Amino acid sequence: MTYIISEIASAHNGKADNLKKLIDASINSNADAVKIQIFKTENLLQKKHKNYKLFKKIEISQEKIFNILKRVSDKKIDLILEPYDFDSLKFIKKIKKFHSIKIPTSDTKNLKFIKEASKVKKKIFLGIAGLKLNEIKKIINMLKKNQLNLVHGFQSFPTKFLDTDVSRISILKKIFKKQVCYADHSDSENLGICYSLCSLAIINGASIIEKHITLNRKNKGPDYHSALNPNEFKNFVDFFKKYELLIKNKKFKLSNAEHIYSTIFKKYPLASRDLEKGTIINEKDIKFKRIDANKKNFLIDNYYELLGKKLLEKKKCDTPFFKKNFK
Repeated sequence: MTYIISEIASAHNGKADNLKKLIDASINSNADAVKIQIFKTENLLQKKHKNYKLFKKIEISQEKIFNILKRVSDKKIDLILEPYDFDSLKFIKKIKKFHSIKIPTSDTKNLKFIKEASKVKKKIFLGIAGLKLNEIKKIINMLKKNQLNLVHGFQSFPTKFLDTDVSRISILKKIFKKQVCYADHSDSENLGICYSLCSLAIINGASIIEKHITLNRKNKGPDYHSALNPNEFKNFVDFFKKYELLIKNKKFKLSNAEHIYSTIFKKYPLASRDLEKGTIINEKDIKFKRIDANKKNFLIDNYYELLGKKLLEKKKCDTPFFKKNFK
């Protein structure tokens, strides 16, 4: 079954109450995991960086995050933590129960950080956007002792359709023999594109799908371009939990719905004229029409089963043939 991650990122906009609501929405959606980014602005950006003040505004203190995450440990959802600096990496070690750690794409050149992250002894999600194959291979070699998933996808607010390059997923799986997560950052105002890309990702071998969640996209908070509202996210999860049943079925088997469709819409052989008892049925005695769906028990629906058969009783024009009508 496809593993689905609810990516909160900074959709909380720096408010602890919003983070709680987003976690609850993720749990209610029946997603498999919820991912939370943790950072200290002074360790992430230069003070003269144009977004320094913005990040400082949306930063939630480690103390508040710690208290909030206590609520998740007993819930039926995996917790994935994504630390963006050494201080945050040290902090997550204090959290007793969490499922995995995400190494951000921004730290894939920071080999010291990767080495330290490997010591957490948790499953690792590795962001590989912007990395060449030899660079990915180097990091994988560093993480040999860790269970590792590769994360394909990047944020372009939103990422354009062709830039997602979901076909690369099959290449990554073939070369590195790792599970691949597709992190979708397409325009959430176009749900058709969003669903299509995630579907293509699964067909190309992605076993994990990550999608941003927000409380209300109209508020245009962080990452709103590619985020789904809670009701949309729940529908998204429901769809992709069922979607896999369609593509994984290797048997040719008709569904109940298809049987019903066939019963209602197919045509049955009827008498093309009034037929006398003892008539030997030939082609001219048969015509095909749809009939009342409630009267199909013991009907003969096969043309060749009728030819040459002798009627035991009269048959009126435009009435179906039953097995009891023949010897």
